[in-house]
Amino acid sequence: MEKRTGRHGRRKVNVPNLSGLTREQAQAELTARGFQYSELSTDTSDSNNTNKISSQSVSAGSAVVFGSTIPFVYFNYVNPITYTYGPCEAYSSSTSYTCIGGNQNQETTTTYRRRQVYENGIWNGAYDECSATTSTGSAQYTDGRCGYVAPTITYGPCEAYGSGTNIGSGTQCSGTYTQSYTDYRYNTRKKIYSNGVWDGSSYTTSGCGTTDVRNIDSSSQVCGSCGHSCTTTTYGACQAYGEAQGSSPVGGGSYCDGTNTVSYQTWPYNARRTILINGSWDGYSYDYNCSQINQNIVISSQQIDGSCGYTTPTTTWYCTESYPGGGVGNCSYTTSTFNNSASGSGYSRSCSTSGYPSCGSTDPAPSCTCNYQDMGSYHYSPQCCPSGSPRTGSLGGTSSGSCCPNVNKTQKWECKSYDVTNSASANYYQCYSVGQCAATTNSDGSRTVCYV
Repeated sequence: MEKRTGRHGRRKVNVPNLSGLTREQAQAELTARGFQYSELSTDTSDSNNTNKISSQSVSAGSAVVFGSTIPFVYFNYVNPITYTYGPCEAYSSSTSYTCIGGNQNQETTTTYRRRQVYENGIWNGAYDECSATTSTGSAQYTDGRCGYVAPTITYGPCEAYGSGTNIGSGTQCSGTYTQSYTDYRYNTRKKIYSNGVWDGSSYTTSGCGTTDVRNIDSSSQVCGSCGHSCTTTTYGACQAYGEAQGSSPVGGGSYCDGTNTVSYQTWPYNARRTILINGSWDGYSYDYNCSQINQNIVISSQQIDGSCGYTTPTTTWYCTESYPGGGVGNCSYTTSTFNNSASGSGYSRSCSTSGYPSCGSTDPAPSCTCNYQDMGSYHYSPQCCPSGSPRTGSLGGTSSGSCCPNVNKTQKWECKSYDVTNSASANYYQCYSVGQCAATTNSDGSRTVCYV
Protein backbone atom coordinates (compact mmCIF):
# COMPACT_ATOMS: atom_id res chain seq x y z
CA MET A 1 0.00 0.00 0.00
CA GLU A 2 1.05 3.64 -0.26
CA LYS A 3 0.46 6.39 2.24
CA ARG A 4 0.69 9.87 0.74
CA THR A 5 1.68 13.05 2.53
CA GLY A 6 1.39 16.71 1.58
CA ARG A 7 3.93 18.33 -0.74
CA HIS A 8 6.82 20.29 0.75
CA GLY A 9 8.80 21.24 -2.33
CA ARG A 10 12.08 19.49 -3.12
CA ARG A 11 13.49 19.41 0.39
CA LYS A 12 15.61 16.33 1.13
CA VAL A 13 15.25 14.16 4.21
CA ASN A 14 17.50 11.37 5.54
CA VAL A 15 16.09 7.85 5.22
CA PRO A 16 15.72 6.16 8.65
CA ASN A 17 17.25 2.76 9.51
CA LEU A 18 14.37 0.29 9.48
CA SER A 19 16.44 -2.72 10.58
CA GLY A 20 15.08 -4.31 13.75
CA LEU A 21 11.74 -2.47 13.48
CA THR A 22 8.39 -4.17 13.04
CA ARG A 23 6.32 -3.51 10.00
CA GLU A 24 4.03 -1.14 11.90
CA GLN A 25 7.02 0.72 13.45
CA ALA A 26 8.63 1.12 9.98
CA GLN A 27 5.39 2.52 8.55
CA ALA A 28 5.13 4.99 11.42
CA GLU A 29 8.80 6.08 11.12
CA LEU A 30 8.60 6.73 7.34
CA THR A 31 5.32 8.57 7.66
CA ALA A 32 6.71 10.74 10.45
CA ARG A 33 9.61 11.83 8.16
CA GLY A 34 7.32 12.64 5.26
CA PHE A 35 8.03 9.61 3.12
CA GLN A 36 5.68 7.33 1.31
CA TYR A 37 6.37 3.60 1.42
CA SER A 38 5.74 0.35 -0.43
CA GLU A 39 6.11 -3.06 1.16
CA LEU A 40 6.60 -6.70 0.27
CA SER A 41 6.72 -9.80 2.49
CA THR A 42 9.03 -12.77 2.60
CA ASP A 43 8.26 -16.03 4.44
CA THR A 44 10.15 -17.03 7.53
CA SER A 45 9.89 -20.06 9.83
CA ASP A 46 11.57 -18.20 12.69
CA SER A 47 8.79 -16.99 14.96
CA ASN A 48 11.19 -14.41 16.49
CA ASN A 49 11.27 -12.51 13.13
CA THR A 50 7.51 -12.34 12.71
CA ASN A 51 6.54 -8.95 11.11
CA LYS A 52 10.08 -7.58 11.48
CA ILE A 53 11.84 -5.71 8.64
CA SER A 54 13.89 -7.99 6.42
CA SER A 55 15.44 -5.26 4.18
CA GLN A 56 14.92 -1.77 2.79
CA SER A 57 15.58 -0.63 -0.81
CA VAL A 58 17.04 2.75 0.12
CA SER A 59 20.00 2.64 2.46
CA ALA A 60 19.59 4.13 5.91
CA GLY A 61 20.99 7.68 6.15
CA SER A 62 20.54 8.43 2.43
CA ALA A 63 19.17 11.93 1.70
CA VAL A 64 16.16 11.71 -0.62
CA VAL A 65 13.50 14.17 -1.66
CA PHE A 66 10.78 14.74 0.89
CA GLY A 67 7.67 12.62 0.01
CA SER A 68 9.67 9.96 -1.90
CA THR A 69 8.55 6.33 -1.72
CA ILE A 70 10.79 4.06 0.34
CA PRO A 71 10.25 0.31 -0.42
CA PHE A 72 10.91 -2.30 2.33
CA VAL A 73 10.43 -6.03 2.89
CA TYR A 74 9.13 -7.52 6.13
CA PHE A 75 9.10 -11.12 7.39
CA ASN A 76 5.83 -13.12 7.21
CA TYR A 77 5.84 -16.10 9.59
CA VAL A 78 4.73 -19.48 8.23
CA ASN A 79 4.75 -22.76 10.09
CA PRO A 80 7.78 -24.89 9.21
CA ILE A 81 7.03 -27.96 7.15
CA THR A 82 7.50 -31.30 8.93
CA TYR A 83 7.73 -34.23 6.59
CA THR A 84 6.51 -37.65 7.70
CA TYR A 85 5.81 -40.81 5.77
CA GLY A 86 3.18 -43.49 5.69
CA PRO A 87 3.96 -47.21 5.70
CA CYS A 88 5.61 -48.81 2.71
CA GLU A 89 2.93 -50.45 0.58
CA ALA A 90 3.20 -52.62 -2.50
CA TYR A 91 1.85 -50.94 -5.64
CA SER A 92 3.33 -52.93 -8.48
CA SER A 93 5.14 -56.17 -9.19
CA SER A 94 6.77 -58.01 -12.03
CA THR A 95 7.37 -61.72 -12.48
CA SER A 96 9.98 -63.53 -14.50
CA TYR A 97 10.58 -67.24 -15.07
CA THR A 98 13.80 -69.19 -15.46
CA CYS A 99 14.02 -72.72 -16.85
CA ILE A 100 16.28 -74.81 -14.64
CA GLY A 101 16.24 -78.13 -16.47
CA GLY A 102 14.01 -81.15 -16.36
CA ASN A 103 11.11 -79.05 -17.62
CA GLN A 104 11.10 -77.19 -14.33
CA ASN A 105 10.91 -73.44 -13.95
CA GLN A 106 11.58 -71.03 -11.14
CA GLU A 107 9.46 -67.96 -10.60
CA THR A 108 11.07 -64.69 -9.48
CA THR A 109 8.75 -61.89 -8.35
CA THR A 110 9.88 -58.31 -7.74
CA THR A 111 7.50 -56.24 -5.64
CA TYR A 112 7.76 -52.43 -5.73
CA ARG A 113 6.78 -50.42 -2.69
CA ARG A 114 6.23 -46.75 -1.98
CA ARG A 115 4.97 -44.57 0.84
CA GLN A 116 2.94 -41.37 1.03
CA VAL A 117 4.68 -38.10 1.94
CA TYR A 118 2.95 -35.98 4.60
CA GLU A 119 3.52 -32.25 5.15
CA ASN A 120 2.57 -31.34 8.69
CA GLY A 121 0.47 -34.52 8.89
CA ILE A 122 -1.33 -33.99 5.54
CA TRP A 123 -0.55 -36.05 2.45
CA ASN A 124 0.78 -33.70 -0.21
CA GLY A 125 -0.05 -36.10 -3.06
CA ALA A 126 3.54 -37.24 -3.50
CA TYR A 127 5.17 -40.61 -2.86
CA ASP A 128 8.56 -41.70 -1.61
CA GLU A 129 9.86 -44.88 -3.15
CA CYS A 130 10.71 -47.73 -0.75
CA SER A 131 13.10 -50.52 -1.57
CA ALA A 132 11.81 -53.18 -3.92
CA THR A 133 11.84 -56.77 -2.68
CA THR A 134 12.57 -59.83 -4.73
CA SER A 135 11.40 -63.35 -3.90
CA THR A 136 12.29 -66.51 -5.71
CA GLY A 137 9.97 -69.50 -5.54
CA SER A 138 10.87 -73.14 -5.50
CA ALA A 139 11.28 -75.18 -8.64
CA GLN A 140 7.94 -76.12 -10.14
CA TYR A 141 6.28 -77.49 -13.20
CA THR A 142 4.02 -75.09 -15.05
CA ASP A 143 1.91 -76.21 -17.97
CA GLY A 144 3.22 -74.78 -21.24
CA ARG A 145 6.42 -73.40 -19.72
CA CYS A 146 9.94 -74.80 -20.23
CA GLY A 147 8.53 -77.63 -22.35
CA TYR A 148 6.35 -79.01 -19.57
CA VAL A 149 2.88 -80.38 -20.40
CA ALA A 150 0.58 -80.78 -17.37
CA PRO A 151 -0.92 -84.23 -16.89
CA THR A 152 -4.63 -84.88 -16.69
CA ILE A 153 -5.71 -84.93 -13.05
CA THR A 154 -8.62 -87.06 -11.86
CA TYR A 155 -9.80 -88.11 -8.39
CA GLY A 156 -11.05 -91.23 -6.71
CA PRO A 157 -14.08 -91.38 -4.37
CA CYS A 158 -14.00 -89.88 -0.86
CA GLU A 159 -12.81 -92.50 1.65
CA ALA A 160 -12.57 -92.57 5.45
CA TYR A 161 -9.12 -92.27 7.01
CA GLY A 162 -7.41 -91.68 10.34
CA SER A 163 -8.94 -92.27 13.78
CA GLY A 164 -12.69 -91.98 14.07
CA THR A 165 -14.59 -90.11 16.82
CA ASN A 166 -17.09 -92.06 18.91
CA ILE A 167 -20.48 -90.43 18.31
CA GLY A 168 -22.71 -92.91 20.10
CA SER A 169 -23.59 -96.53 20.72
CA GLY A 170 -26.66 -98.71 21.04
CA THR A 171 -28.27 -101.96 20.00
CA GLN A 172 -30.06 -103.18 16.88
CA CYS A 173 -31.65 -106.34 15.63
CA SER A 174 -30.21 -108.56 12.95
CA GLY A 175 -32.70 -111.36 12.58
CA THR A 176 -33.21 -112.72 16.11
CA TYR A 177 -29.79 -111.51 17.18
CA THR A 178 -29.28 -108.44 19.30
CA GLN A 179 -26.26 -106.52 18.12
CA SER A 180 -24.36 -103.95 20.18
CA TYR A 181 -22.75 -101.29 18.03
CA THR A 182 -20.64 -98.15 18.24
CA ASP A 183 -20.86 -95.39 15.65
CA TYR A 184 -17.66 -93.56 14.61
CA ARG A 185 -17.30 -90.43 12.52
CA TYR A 186 -14.29 -90.24 10.18
CA ASN A 187 -12.78 -87.49 8.02
CA THR A 188 -12.57 -88.43 4.34
CA ARG A 189 -10.14 -87.83 1.48
CA LYS A 190 -9.74 -88.94 -2.12
CA LYS A 191 -6.81 -90.16 -4.19
CA ILE A 192 -5.25 -87.91 -6.85
CA TYR A 193 -4.61 -89.61 -10.22
CA SER A 194 -2.15 -88.17 -12.76
CA ASN A 195 -2.99 -89.36 -16.25
CA GLY A 196 -5.02 -92.14 -14.60
CA VAL A 197 -2.17 -93.30 -12.30
CA TRP A 198 -2.02 -92.85 -8.50
CA ASP A 199 1.48 -92.41 -7.10
CA GLY A 200 0.59 -94.18 -3.84
CA SER A 201 0.69 -91.11 -1.57
CA SER A 202 -1.17 -88.16 -3.12
CA TYR A 203 -4.56 -87.24 -1.59
CA THR A 204 -6.86 -84.27 -1.35
CA THR A 205 -9.66 -83.48 1.11
CA SER A 206 -11.20 -80.90 -1.22
CA GLY A 207 -14.86 -81.65 -1.74
CA CYS A 208 -14.84 -84.33 0.97
CA GLY A 209 -16.44 -84.03 4.40
CA THR A 210 -17.04 -86.71 7.01
CA THR A 211 -18.61 -90.15 6.95
CA ASP A 212 -20.14 -92.24 9.72
CA VAL A 213 -19.18 -95.89 10.13
CA ARG A 214 -21.02 -98.37 12.37
CA ASN A 215 -18.88 -100.96 14.12
CA ILE A 216 -20.60 -104.11 15.42
CA ASP A 217 -19.17 -104.85 18.87
CA SER A 218 -21.13 -108.00 19.74
CA SER A 219 -24.00 -110.13 18.46
CA SER A 220 -26.00 -112.59 20.54
CA GLN A 221 -29.50 -113.92 21.08
CA VAL A 222 -31.12 -112.29 24.08
CA CYS A 223 -34.29 -113.66 25.62
CA GLY A 224 -37.21 -111.40 24.73
CA SER A 225 -35.15 -109.30 22.32
CA CYS A 226 -35.39 -109.20 18.50
CA GLY A 227 -38.07 -111.90 18.53
CA HIS A 228 -35.96 -114.38 20.49
CA SER A 229 -38.46 -115.81 22.97
CA CYS A 230 -37.37 -116.93 26.45
CA THR A 231 -37.80 -115.70 29.99
CA THR A 232 -35.12 -115.75 32.66
CA THR A 233 -35.83 -114.61 36.20
CA THR A 234 -32.99 -113.47 38.41
CA TYR A 235 -32.81 -111.41 41.59
CA GLY A 236 -30.88 -108.48 42.86
CA ALA A 237 -29.10 -108.32 46.20
CA CYS A 238 -31.11 -108.12 49.43
CA GLN A 239 -31.51 -104.53 50.52
CA ALA A 240 -32.93 -102.94 53.68
CA TYR A 241 -36.18 -101.02 53.43
CA GLY A 242 -38.73 -99.33 55.69
CA GLU A 243 -38.16 -98.48 59.35
CA ALA A 244 -35.66 -100.06 61.72
CA GLN A 245 -37.02 -103.02 63.66
CA GLY A 246 -36.95 -103.49 67.42
CA SER A 247 -36.85 -100.95 70.24
CA SER A 248 -33.08 -100.76 70.61
CA PRO A 249 -29.98 -101.23 68.48
CA VAL A 250 -28.30 -104.61 68.28
CA GLY A 251 -24.84 -103.17 68.32
CA GLY A 252 -22.77 -100.12 67.65
CA GLY A 253 -19.34 -98.66 67.74
CA SER A 254 -17.24 -95.88 66.37
CA TYR A 255 -14.61 -95.26 63.74
CA CYS A 256 -12.37 -92.42 62.66
CA ASP A 257 -13.22 -90.17 59.75
CA GLY A 258 -10.19 -87.88 59.56
CA THR A 259 -9.95 -86.38 63.07
CA ASN A 260 -13.69 -86.89 63.67
CA THR A 261 -14.92 -89.73 65.84
CA VAL A 262 -18.03 -91.14 64.17
CA SER A 263 -20.38 -93.06 66.43
CA TYR A 264 -22.94 -95.43 64.98
CA GLN A 265 -25.67 -97.82 66.06
CA THR A 266 -26.47 -101.08 64.34
CA TRP A 267 -30.20 -101.68 63.75
CA PRO A 268 -32.01 -104.60 62.13
CA TYR A 269 -34.13 -103.90 59.02
CA ASN A 270 -36.49 -105.99 56.93
CA ALA A 271 -35.02 -106.74 53.52
CA ARG A 272 -36.19 -107.37 49.96
CA ARG A 273 -34.66 -107.82 46.53
CA THR A 274 -35.59 -106.75 43.00
CA ILE A 275 -37.03 -109.29 40.55
CA LEU A 276 -35.23 -109.20 37.19
CA ILE A 277 -36.92 -110.57 34.07
CA ASN A 278 -34.34 -111.35 31.41
CA GLY A 279 -31.94 -109.16 33.38
CA SER A 280 -34.30 -106.16 33.55
CA TRP A 281 -36.26 -104.74 36.50
CA ASP A 282 -39.67 -103.28 35.83
CA GLY A 283 -39.19 -100.68 38.55
CA TYR A 284 -41.64 -102.05 41.16
CA SER A 285 -41.44 -105.85 41.48
CA TYR A 286 -39.74 -107.22 44.64
CA ASP A 287 -39.14 -110.57 46.27
CA TYR A 288 -39.28 -110.66 50.09
CA ASN A 289 -37.52 -113.96 50.71
CA CYS A 290 -34.71 -112.24 52.54
CA SER A 291 -33.68 -112.36 56.18
CA GLN A 292 -33.34 -109.21 58.20
CA ILE A 293 -30.09 -107.36 57.59
CA ASN A 294 -28.27 -104.96 59.83
CA GLN A 295 -27.54 -101.38 58.91
CA ASN A 296 -25.12 -99.01 60.65
CA ILE A 297 -26.72 -95.65 61.42
CA VAL A 298 -24.44 -92.72 62.19
CA ILE A 299 -25.64 -90.93 65.30
CA SER A 300 -22.84 -88.43 65.82
CA SER A 301 -19.63 -87.13 64.36
CA GLN A 302 -17.44 -85.01 66.59
CA GLN A 303 -13.87 -84.18 67.44
CA ILE A 304 -12.92 -85.70 70.78
CA ASP A 305 -9.75 -84.89 72.60
CA GLY A 306 -7.31 -87.80 72.37
CA SER A 307 -9.41 -89.65 69.79
CA CYS A 308 -8.62 -90.09 66.07
CA GLY A 309 -5.53 -87.94 66.44
CA TYR A 310 -7.50 -84.91 67.61
CA THR A 311 -6.27 -82.81 70.51
CA THR A 312 -8.58 -80.12 71.86
CA PRO A 313 -6.89 -76.71 71.84
CA THR A 314 -6.38 -75.79 75.48
CA THR A 315 -7.62 -72.43 76.71
CA THR A 316 -7.35 -71.59 80.38
CA TRP A 317 -10.33 -69.77 81.90
CA TYR A 318 -9.84 -68.08 85.30
CA CYS A 319 -13.05 -68.19 87.35
CA THR A 320 -14.01 -66.24 90.46
CA GLU A 321 -17.02 -67.55 92.42
CA SER A 322 -18.69 -64.98 94.66
CA TYR A 323 -21.12 -65.65 97.54
CA PRO A 324 -23.48 -62.72 98.25
CA GLY A 325 -23.74 -62.09 101.99
CA GLY A 326 -20.44 -63.79 102.64
CA GLY A 327 -18.53 -60.62 103.39
CA VAL A 328 -15.80 -58.87 101.46
CA GLY A 329 -13.30 -61.32 99.95
CA ASN A 330 -15.50 -64.35 100.53
CA CYS A 331 -14.75 -65.88 97.10
CA SER A 332 -13.19 -69.01 95.65
CA TYR A 333 -10.84 -69.16 92.65
CA THR A 334 -10.61 -71.99 90.13
CA THR A 335 -9.44 -72.60 86.56
CA SER A 336 -11.26 -74.39 83.74
CA THR A 337 -10.67 -75.38 80.14
CA PHE A 338 -13.99 -73.77 79.10
CA ASN A 339 -16.05 -70.75 80.04
CA ASN A 340 -17.54 -71.97 83.29
CA SER A 341 -19.44 -68.77 84.08
CA ALA A 342 -22.75 -69.47 85.81
CA SER A 343 -25.07 -68.24 88.52
CA GLY A 344 -27.43 -69.89 90.93
CA SER A 345 -29.10 -69.54 94.24
CA GLY A 346 -26.49 -68.18 96.64
CA TYR A 347 -23.54 -67.76 94.26
CA SER A 348 -22.30 -66.35 90.95
CA ARG A 349 -19.26 -67.42 88.93
CA SER A 350 -17.47 -65.18 86.39
CA CYS A 351 -14.71 -66.49 84.11
CA SER A 352 -12.16 -64.73 81.91
CA THR A 353 -9.14 -65.82 79.83
CA SER A 354 -7.15 -62.73 80.89
CA GLY A 355 -7.14 -63.32 84.66
CA TYR A 356 -9.42 -63.81 87.67
CA PRO A 357 -12.40 -61.37 87.70
CA SER A 358 -12.82 -59.23 90.80
CA CYS A 359 -14.49 -60.75 93.82
CA GLY A 360 -18.16 -59.78 93.95
CA SER A 361 -18.86 -60.60 97.64
CA THR A 362 -19.33 -57.18 99.18
CA ASP A 363 -22.39 -57.64 101.45
CA PRO A 364 -21.96 -57.84 105.22
CA ALA A 365 -21.75 -61.34 106.69
CA PRO A 366 -25.13 -62.75 107.80
CA SER A 367 -25.97 -62.86 111.47
CA CYS A 368 -27.43 -66.32 111.36
CA THR A 369 -25.79 -69.71 111.56
CA CYS A 370 -27.60 -72.66 110.06
CA ASN A 371 -27.21 -76.38 110.33
CA TYR A 372 -25.95 -76.61 106.72
CA GLN A 373 -25.68 -80.36 106.95
CA ASP A 374 -29.46 -80.49 106.87
CA MET A 375 -29.41 -78.56 103.63
CA GLY A 376 -27.21 -81.00 101.75
CA SER A 377 -24.45 -80.04 99.36
CA TYR A 378 -26.50 -77.07 98.19
CA HIS A 379 -25.15 -75.03 101.13
CA TYR A 380 -21.68 -73.61 100.41
CA SER A 381 -20.59 -72.23 103.74
CA PRO A 382 -21.68 -72.40 107.38
CA GLN A 383 -21.98 -68.62 107.26
CA CYS A 384 -23.85 -68.34 103.96
CA CYS A 385 -27.54 -68.88 103.25
CA PRO A 386 -28.46 -69.91 99.72
CA SER A 387 -31.21 -67.30 99.27
CA GLY A 388 -34.09 -65.46 100.91
CA SER A 389 -34.40 -63.84 104.30
CA PRO A 390 -33.52 -65.51 107.63
CA ARG A 391 -36.34 -67.03 109.61
CA THR A 392 -36.72 -68.30 113.13
CA GLY A 393 -36.89 -72.03 113.54
CA SER A 394 -35.02 -75.18 112.90
CA LEU A 395 -34.59 -77.24 109.71
CA GLY A 396 -34.48 -80.47 111.65
CA GLY A 397 -31.07 -79.95 113.18
CA THR A 398 -29.52 -77.73 115.76
CA SER A 399 -29.26 -74.02 115.13
CA SER A 400 -28.35 -70.87 116.96
CA GLY A 401 -30.05 -67.57 116.41
CA SER A 402 -31.96 -67.12 113.15
CA CYS A 403 -31.79 -69.79 110.50
CA CYS A 404 -31.87 -69.79 106.71
CA PRO A 405 -35.12 -70.46 104.83
CA ASN A 406 -36.36 -73.89 103.93
CA VAL A 407 -34.94 -75.52 100.84
CA ASN A 408 -36.86 -78.05 98.77
CA LYS A 409 -34.59 -80.99 99.38
CA THR A 410 -36.67 -83.21 97.06
CA GLN A 411 -35.71 -81.16 93.98
CA LYS A 412 -33.74 -83.12 91.39
CA TRP A 413 -31.68 -82.06 88.41
CA GLU A 414 -31.58 -84.21 85.27
CA CYS A 415 -28.60 -85.32 83.24
CA LYS A 416 -28.67 -83.45 79.93
CA SER A 417 -27.87 -84.76 76.43
CA TYR A 418 -24.61 -82.83 76.67
CA ASP A 419 -23.56 -84.95 79.69
CA VAL A 420 -24.49 -88.22 77.98
CA THR A 421 -23.00 -87.70 74.49
CA ASN A 422 -20.11 -85.28 74.88
CA SER A 423 -16.95 -86.55 76.55
CA ALA A 424 -15.97 -82.93 77.22
CA SER A 425 -18.63 -82.87 79.96
CA ALA A 426 -17.29 -83.33 83.49
CA ASN A 427 -20.27 -85.64 84.08
CA TYR A 428 -19.73 -87.81 81.00
CA TYR A 429 -18.71 -90.86 83.07
CA GLN A 430 -21.56 -90.41 85.62
CA CYS A 431 -24.49 -89.71 83.26
CA TYR A 432 -25.54 -92.66 81.14
CA SER A 433 -28.94 -91.50 79.95
CA VAL A 434 -30.93 -88.28 79.85
CA GLY A 435 -32.90 -87.80 83.07
CA GLN A 436 -30.64 -89.77 85.38
CA CYS A 437 -29.20 -87.72 88.26
CA ALA A 438 -25.75 -89.11 88.95
CA ALA A 439 -23.52 -86.03 89.02
CA THR A 440 -23.15 -83.21 91.52
CA THR A 441 -22.44 -80.51 88.93
CA ASN A 442 -22.93 -79.92 85.24
CA SER A 443 -19.83 -78.72 83.40
CA ASP A 444 -21.81 -76.52 81.00
CA GLY A 445 -22.78 -74.31 83.98
CA SER A 446 -26.52 -74.95 83.83
CA ARG A 447 -26.67 -76.47 87.35
CA THR A 448 -24.45 -76.67 90.39
CA VAL A 449 -25.79 -79.46 92.59
CA CYS A 450 -28.04 -82.46 92.56
CA TYR A 451 -30.21 -83.12 95.61
CA VAL A 452 -30.75 -86.54 97.00
